[in-house]
Amino acid sequence: MLFSVKQSVLKVIVTTLALSSLNPASAAAVSNSGLATNNLVNSTTDLHNNARILGGEPAKIEEFPYMGGIVVRFGEYNIFRSGSLISDKFVVTMSDFLYFEDSELDAGDISVTLGTDMNSYEADVQSYSVKNYYFHPEYSTSISKQLVSIALIELSQPVPKDVATPATIYSGKVTDDMMLTTAGWELTSPGGKFELSRTLNKITISPSSSKDCELEVGLWTGNDGPIICTVVKDNKSVYYRDSGGPLVYTANGANLLVGLVIGETRPDNSTDIEPGENGSLNYFIRLYNYVDWIANVTGIDKSILLDEKQSVPSGNSTNDKSTNPQDSSSSTMNSSSSISSSFLSKPITPLLLAIPLLVLSLL
Repeated sequence: MLFSVKQSVLKVIVTTLALSSLNPASAAAVSNSGLATNNLVNSTTDLHNNARILGGEPAKIEEFPYMGGIVVRFGEYNIFRSGSLISDKFVVTMSDFLYFEDSELDAGDISVTLGTDMNSYEADVQSYSVKNYYFHPEYSTSISKQLVSIALIELSQPVPKDVATPATIYSGKVTDDMMLTTAGWELTSPGGKFELSRTLNKITISPSSSKDCELEVGLWTGNDGPIICTVVKDNKSVYYRDSGGPLVYTANGANLLVGLVIGETRPDNSTDIEPGENGSLNYFIRLYNYVDWIANVTGIDKSILLDEKQSVPSGNSTNDKSTNPQDSSSSTMNSSSSISSSFLSKPITPLLLAIPLLVLSLL
């Protein structure tokens, strides 16, 4: 399931979020390249540049045994995001930050840390190398297409069960009375300089069917559709560097992966509510909509990927079984693959793809 964003907002907000993820020297380099716009300074007032999980509490990795930290190296700089183990060799995350300008990103530039509650910038943390990675077949970084979706990362070796335990994908209905949990690394409240926390933080939230969830671009159609919405309460919120982090439902002691963090925004036309504050909105991609494609890429039967004890809602899964990940350069990228000229209509600086694109159409 893919989501479009507005070109008019893309240049301003993507540049803003990308710059805020970098140190000052790197940000200046990107800005000096001409990518920054006249509206960039005004746009930064919409961002808390130094926080991820807001209002969270400390969590142990045992609570999220499938959760991993992903580091993508762009030259001398690193981009950090989250992902979730769904088999002993595959991690699911958002696709945006895996794209490197107008050329392939070598799988060797990606590493995944599992089995620890410390972020993978720590020198003494063990990481897993990456064999390959896969975009959803219709994913494109082209501004003309403006599509964003999920990605799968294939590890070079299986992860032992005593290191990390894969999560199964939730296949039941998503309702407003569910208690869901999400987690991430970083500061727990706005303010101060940007730095990664050594440990996980978590918040508990519930889906919302508030009219405020209705997006200007018509993407949210209810929480049983491709996007899940939550309204921030008690100052508990995700933030943009949480992209790819898990949204989890726990039933009978099982961790069920409902979705992935897209990002946060203020309600449409609101001027007095900042992203991350009470009344603002969090959005998540619902993974059940991708299960056919995931099964096709991984070669894992859907019955293993899904928690079949839950009732499966009708009409919500995709039907991508006919799409082989090796058939399209837009669905598979690795160190030996190439991107066809039809995949992109114009290049985009890689750092612009380091944040969830859906947020861009909302601010």
